[in-house]
This record gives sequence, C-alpha cells and structure tokens, in this order.
Amino acid sequence: QAIYVTNSVGRSAMVAMLLAMALPMVLAAMVCGVAQTAEVKSTNIKYHEGLSREDKWKSVGHTGVTLWMTGLSGSGKSTISVALEHALVTKQPRPYFVYRLDGDNLRFGLNRDLGFSPVDRKENVRRVAEVSKLFAEAGAIVIAGLISPYAADRAYAREVHKNASLPFLEVFVDAPLATVEERDPKGLYKKAREGKIKGF
Repeated sequence: QAIYVTNSVGRSAMVAMLLAMALPMVLAAMVCGVAQTAEVKSTNIKYHEGLSREDKWKSVGHTGVTLWMTGLSGSGKSTISVALEHALVTKQPRPYFVYRLDGDNLRFGLNRDLGFSPVDRKENVRRVAEVSKLFAEAGAIVIAGLISPYAADRAYAREVHKNASLPFLEVFVDAPLATVEERDPKGLYKKAREGKIKGF
C-alpha cells in the first residue's frame, strides 16, 4: 500500500491530522503476507522468543505499523511526521504508542558513519527498516522519514516488514521541485545548483 500526499503550500498540520484520522481504518484494512527471509551470515546464533506480538499489542492497545515517509528534501516529511506524532499522542482519547525515526536525526547516531552515496543510502534504508520492524513488533506506530530515493531500497524496507507479517505503508510527500527549492531549509538546492554537491 502507498499513500500520496501533496504538501506544496505548507499544509503539514492538516495533512498530519488527516493521516491520524485515516490510520485506524488503514490498519484494519491491511492484509500482510509472509515472504522469504533474507540470508543470515552468522551460523552460531539462536533467535530467543519473549512475549508474543499479540501480548505486546494488547498491552499498548493497538497494532504496530510502519509509516514510511518519503519525498524530496524540503518536501515536509519531518514537519508532517512531527505533527502526526503530536496528533496521535496528544490529540486522541487514548494516546497511541508512537516512535519517530527521522533521517537526519539518525545520522547523528545510528547512521553517523554513512554518507549519501548510493551504497550508503542503501545501508541507511536497511538499518532504518530493521529498527522500524523492531518497534512495530513492539506495537509502536513507527513514523520513519527518509528521502529514500531508490524504489529498490523502499521495496526492501517493505519486504522486511512483509517477512515479519507487519503492516507497512509508504507515504509519498509530493511537493514540486520548484517549491522545495524555494523552501531549501538546509541550503542544499542552492549548493547543488552551484555544483558544490554532486549527485544531489
């Protein structure tokens, strides 16, 4: 499943509120299949079971799910994610268990060793997909906001969740290039136009 949201005129709070209202219906309608698991290199390890997923979800009162926010730099992924987090945690009769994984924030810690080459972007998505899966397994509504420009990498993130029978929803924040260039909160588009950033 995928959702396309338009954020060309700074309506981030409204978009977030609409996503918050739609989320319970989306979760109820989603059907997740099981796919083949990826190969694991280590042979001397054992998976240790704990509380069942059902028990964890019962304790938090809802199903775990990953919302994968993708779109151009400056499209509003982080702004919408923060607004959605607030809407789900502070504006509901009963707060939802939400965890937000912001692409920039993760590069200060978990992904601090990664740049922006295609190989590094692939590894960035792999790590965030695996962390998202763990949080969703625990019952969290995970809001992962990454540019994640390559379809194959986003498909991998979806597959990680499908392998674990966990709901995954891709949300494309559609903002025109002219709009994000005008916003340019990090000055990246200006630098790219000046040739200071390659492959942007």
